[in-house]
Amino acid sequence: MLVLSVVAATAMAQNYAGAKPSPSEIKQLKTCEKDYVATKAAYAKKKDPTTKKRYVVATVRYGTAAMTSSVLDRKLKYKKALGLYREALKIDPNNEEAKNNSQMIVSIYKSMGRPVPQ
Repeated sequence: MLVLSVVAATAMAQNYAGAKPSPSEIKQLKTCEKDYVATKAAYAKKKDPTTKKRYVVATVRYGTAAMTSSVLDRKLKYKKALGLYREALKIDPNNEEAKNNSQMIVSIYKSMGRPVPQ
């Protein structure tokens, strides 16, 4: 799992296009990560339907933010997103966004002839 300091440090680096991420992009990723960490901890303490739903939503939102972010390096962001989508699918196997995006990432890795991250 990423920690906020890693996100902040990565944000200082340039993305693959050579442009620095905007402060709003950095803030969005940090916010998604913070929500993910908080809802995961809450779900670990109390596994009720409301907490479960919040955890899955926060996990998928963080996965999508990581996947589409210019803050994270492209070598890291797809692996990170795939891990988060898989985590969400363990809790809610019917989550369409997590299913579709994880399948898309896997198919991209396969089409490039690259091993799919575990």
